[in-house]
Amino acid sequence: MKKVKALAAGLLAGVMLFSMVGCANFKATDEKSFKKALEDELDLEEDDDYYVYEDDYTWIDDCDTAIYAYKKNAVFAFYEFDDPEDAADYFEDVYYDDFEDMIKDKDFDGKYAMSYNEKAATGYITFNGDADSDFADDDIYGGVYCKDGILVVAMAYSDKSSDIDNVNAFLKAIGYPKP
Repeated sequence: MKKVKALAAGLLAGVMLFSMVGCANFKATDEKSFKKALEDELDLEEDDDYYVYEDDYTWIDDCDTAIYAYKKNAVFAFYEFDDPEDAADYFEDVYYDDFEDMIKDKDFDGKYAMSYNEKAATGYITFNGDADSDFADDDIYGGVYCKDGILVVAMAYSDKSSDIDNVNAFLKAIGYPKP
């Protein structure tokens, strides 16, 4: 009987772990798909509503392409690095460490999930709550994702349903997990 219970507990733990990892399993988007989601899901137009910067004009070391877009109280960003480690370093330094500090300092009230694998140069943070830190200072909803040299930010600085709907529609279009 002990073996059956141990086996059942092990299987249950495995299923739970698989489901949690599965939520973070996403394929890196590309510039074309990112732009298409901005245009189709958010009705934004290049050079009017979103901007593409390349090479020396990105203002970020080792970043080849950067795209910035805003829709009401939401921001959407795409960074493509030539080296996946550079993307992971930027993700860790600019987003992950600040978010982690916010959690440790108890400056976030809400739900979140986060993971960072330095060796694989992959990570993500998803969040839905109220922040009071350097990372953000208000209601926040969305995520930051890093994979295969691509870093994507989709974040609403609001708890308004229209802003959250925009973030969700965008994330669904590029195949990224929602908070």
